[in-house]
Amino acid sequence: MRFNRVEGLFLGGTYTYTSGGTRGYLGLTSEGVKASFGKKGWSLKMSAGYGFSDRIPKWRLAASYPLGNEIKYEAGAEAYRDIAHFPDGGFYPGVVTSLFSLFGRDDYWDYYLAYGWRAYLSTTPIDQLTISLAYLSERENTVLQHTNFNILSFGDTYRANPAITDGQVRSVQFDLRYGDEKPPLDLIPVKAVELAAEYSSPSILESDFNFGRYSLTASYFFPTFLRSYAFPPQLYMKLAAGVSTGTLPPQREFVLDSQLGRFAPFGVLRTAYPREFVGDRFVMFAFEHNFRNVPFLALDIPFLYKSGMEVLVDGAAGQSWLNGVSTTNGWYYEAGFGIGKIFGLIRADMTYRL
Repeated sequence: MRFNRVEGLFLGGTYTYTSGGTRGYLGLTSEGVKASFGKKGWSLKMSAGYGFSDRIPKWRLAASYPLGNEIKYEAGAEAYRDIAHFPDGGFYPGVVTSLFSLFGRDDYWDYYLAYGWRAYLSTTPIDQLTISLAYLSERENTVLQHTNFNILSFGDTYRANPAITDGQVRSVQFDLRYGDEKPPLDLIPVKAVELAAEYSSPSILESDFNFGRYSLTASYFFPTFLRSYAFPPQLYMKLAAGVSTGTLPPQREFVLDSQLGRFAPFGVLRTAYPREFVGDRFVMFAFEHNFRNVPFLALDIPFLYKSGMEVLVDGAAGQSWLNGVSTTNGWYYEAGFGIGKIFGLIRADMTYRL
């Protein structure tokens, strides 16, 4: 199940089969279906559903097969007719965007209809390193907003779903990730590097589009002082950048990720709005220093430092360009502070656009 301003309520079912032992289920789907790899053999995954506002049936069929022993390889392919969304940093999973759309009228993604197929080969040659190569062939078409329904935000309206450049995309995609696994909502610091590239050409791949899209994301953290502590103060940093060649269609443009309904994980612009800044090039740097409960210890406030609450300061800078013009009107800066682990779980931040 999912909800957005294009499909409205989407309901569907999924079935998975793995050779060497059936592994199947029927249930409600959320977002795009990915192939599920079994340890004993090939895997088949089928899904279908219907959007009650756009009235478009959607389906996906995916198959995969694990290869290799010491070095793990996975080969797979999928065919589909489904809603896709403009690329972003992957900060918000589908269940989160659906909830904010349904209860807050904050639909983070922009959408288009994709109909085609994709084949890929991925490998994990060493621990923490994953490399994949894929070929994509799909028809991409503009979709319109079909609903303003929302449970709580009476009288408000969604922002319009933008048009894309319709056409047949044929491209080669390369992805590499080295480091820790990406945590949900970026709730914990990780050390990782990601590289991604997509190339489309009318002359080589018979595509309607001619572009190259290349991006880098790197994150790192380290203790800054009191390193003998079990949880010392630490600095967490993240760098993201992207460049392109040719003519990048709107559905492939970069975005400076932002807060969603006042919720903002580390690495986004907390004072910007969804898709406020997009372009064919971008760079963004964010940092966050967690002082733990040291400030409360220094101020000798027992009930605060014994509570485990933490003091954090953060900041970010970024800029995006479209056709050589800065869409952020120069560098965009923000800074703020926060209190974490309130009641052991809640975090509150105050961030200012500079």
